[in-house]
Amino acid sequence: MRPLGNQAQAESSSGPKYRSWTEESGKRPGYVAPSPSEMRQEEPQISAQNLDPAVAQEYYRQQTMSGYGENSSGMGAAAGVPADAQGFTAAGCVPFGLFAFANGQVALGIVGLIVCWIPVVSTLYALYIGQKGKELAWQGRRFNDINQFNDTMSAWNIAGWICLFLDKILYVIFVIGGGD
Repeated sequence: MRPLGNQAQAESSSGPKYRSWTEESGKRPGYVAPSPSEMRQEEPQISAQNLDPAVAQEYYRQQTMSGYGENSSGMGAAAGVPADAQGFTAAGCVPFGLFAFANGQVALGIVGLIVCWIPVVSTLYALYIGQKGKELAWQGRRFNDINQFNDTMSAWNIAGWICLFLDKILYVIFVIGGGD
């Protein structure tokens, strides 16, 4: 045990004496907190994610008009569709309307989800999406540029051909082969 002496009694009566590290070292701290005027927060960057859809459409239209570029993707049916965003895609063969859902065409996605169980109607749906799919994707989803669009459509096209191939293999196995 430590004996209570005059120093311990002096500290307890007046409280312990605290010293800052600057008093001990004599050096000024390297970091000084900024003043409230310096702590002003920057305004968030404008993007379509933090805007109302109608406001976002107008924002992108203004960017296009101001020389930002000719990228009209994601602006709906009224948007101009470039030549690269036209033509056939096998993405219509992807089941359950996934292509339509992923590219902002919810109504067509719901139709695809329903008709995927009806053989003749699902074939017609796949042909329609195959013919109009690129245009619908350009109008329903925002792409940074035409290169990103082409890369995305290439991936969907590969997925569509794979789904079509697997569908035909399963048809042969279960329908034609199952008749024994």
